[in-house]
Amino acid sequence: MVNGKTKAIEEMEIGDKVRGGTVLNKQAYQVDHWYKLDTLNLTAGHPVWIFDKGWSCIDPEEYYRECKEFGHKSDLEPKQIEVGDKTTAGEIEFIERVDEEQEVWNITVDNEHTYYVNGILVHNGGKE
Repeated sequence: MVNGKTKAIEEMEIGDKVRGGTVLNKQAYQVDHWYKLDTLNLTAGHPVWIFDKGWSCIDPEEYYRECKEFGHKSDLEPKQIEVGDKTTAGEIEFIERVDEEQEVWNITVDNEHTYYVNGILVHNGGKE
């Protein structure tokens, strides 16, 4: 949050101010697997800022599938995230797939559709 406090995405409300903008929309989705990227839990297609690569995903092909499924613009050409890559929170030490059903949350923020989660800059596309 812009005030330095933290809040789980599922607890955010429309109008909340996060580092990166104002929350415009919030949606939940059911997935059958997801990933742990150090301190960040995310889907394979969720873009993360990687130094020397730009926007990147665990699986860049999943980015396009998720954009279609969630109704987001596919305006990036993400690279693949690898252990050792550097995020805004430091070097990635592990990537772990978790094969269990989970409710995941997406928020959309104004401006550049970017915000920070656990110190890591992430991107959510705007609606088509």
